Amino acid sequence: MGWAITRNKTLAKAIVSNNAPVISAPPTANQFGAIPVVSGETEETIAGYNKLLKQNRDHVMKVLDANSVSYVKPTGSFYLFADLSDITGGNTKEFCIATAKKENGVVVIPGIAFGALGKVRISLATAEIEEGMDRLINAIKNFN
Repeated sequence: MGWAITRNKTLAKAIVSNNAPVISAPPTANQFGAIPVVSGETEETIAGYNKLLKQNRDHVMKVLDANSVSYVKPTGSFYLFADLSDITGGNTKEFCIATAKKENGVVVIPGIAFGALGKVRISLATAEIEEGMDRLINAIKNFN
């Protein structure tokens, strides 16, 4: 269940042609799951989740600011891209692999996967944001 908006006609055609099986036969569980959304019964849940995401975003920005790590402030996503090019020499893939392997590491995604060379993608959609940021800052300080 969902939607997409695009001005790209080629992309729109691709979505429409590949989406036919999903539109014509969505799983029953998905149909029942969409009922509260369509009927407006999820507003409180969504508002609470949005509040958590904003709190997490603000915490991440505060921690990054305190450690002089630049970033792109998200305004419509639950991901934040932090610039680690000075720390990693631009190769965030090695940094991400190294820190994920550590016993007390953390998983962040190399920005190159999203066309953001030198950056890492931090998810704000977690209840463990403080622990994750502590681990990330530790990894940054101890890289190489």
